[in-house]
Amino acid sequence: MRNAAMIVFFRNFARDFKNVRLKIGIRLWQRKHY
Repeated sequence: MRNAAMIVFFRNFARDFKNVRLKIGIRLWQRKHY
């Protein structure tokens, strides 16, 4: 039960982290090219 909750939490966290990293990556890429 507890492990399942941890897996769900980690999955959501990983998804949010990926979105944040993508935004930061785009921002850095724009900064490089301008």
